[in-house]
Amino acid sequence: MTRNPNDELLHRVQTIRVALRHGRPSPHKPLLLLLAIGRHFSGQQRLIAYGEIEGDLNGLIRRFGLPDSRENAHYPFWHLTNDRLWELDRPDLVRTTTSGDPYLSDLREHDIRGGLTQDFVYALDSNPDFSWRVVGNLLSTYFPPSLHQNILESVGLVGRVGPSWPVGTMPRQDARDPRFRQAVLQAYMSRCALCELDVQVAGQPIGIEAAHIKWHCAKGPARVDNGMALCVLHHKFFDAGLFTVLTDFTVLVGGLASGNSVQESLNKYGGSVLQVIPERSDQRPAANFLRWHEEAVFKA
Repeated sequence: MTRNPNDELLHRVQTIRVALRHGRPSPHKPLLLLLAIGRHFSGQQRLIAYGEIEGDLNGLIRRFGLPDSRENAHYPFWHLTNDRLWELDRPDLVRTTTSGDPYLSDLREHDIRGGLTQDFVYALDSNPDFSWRVVGNLLSTYFPPSLHQNILESVGLVGRVGPSWPVGTMPRQDARDPRFRQAVLQAYMSRCALCELDVQVAGQPIGIEAAHIKWHCAKGPARVDNGMALCVLHHKFFDAGLFTVLTDFTVLVGGLASGNSVQESLNKYGGSVLQVIPERSDQRPAANFLRWHEEAVFKA
């Protein structure tokens, strides 16, 4: 039986070689793929000059990459070719270091262009469901659900792919334990651990979510001690690395966020202890998961 070419392409997407740091796969290559797919569906040329995409990709890395990531867009731009999803027009003009990394100056000086491979672009254009499977896989493998919509908006993909799914929803790539949310909300009395938000409609909490401390996509277990009840806003802040919680439950706020509402919605909690902590010690956030979040997500 002949294998569907799209299945082979999807397999390449699912097996991208990425570095593992702080127990979290580096999302830089996936961010480049998502950005390139968004540019493709907005009608832009397949091959993109490095200087043209550098700023946008570095912006994505700052927002959604690892906490200690520098502005190193040239790494995924060069190394994604190894995954047979990306190509460069004149790689022979670029010098490399002993570790195989490109000279940034060469990429800029020679206006090196890169883009999705022809077969990948053809599959995206000919099969919208395949496009959304690719996007859904990249998002669910490397990022928590609370950030998916923000990433889609940042790369220009909202409303451009996935006619079989409503805008902003992902085809499920994994199985989540439905009991996790119920157990976490019960342990926190359906109140946000940070701000104590407690809103109910017909006796059911609304606007309160069960946040994984160590993300599900990073093999974090669906256990109460790997969860916190957070309001929708603070769940998004937590997953974006704007604050973390130390092992003594003290809140540590980073300096990434700005705006008129930062003091009231975030900064004022810095240095204080969580407002809501489960009474049972076995339900409180476990130290190993809190340390993972501080190292792998928090943007100090």
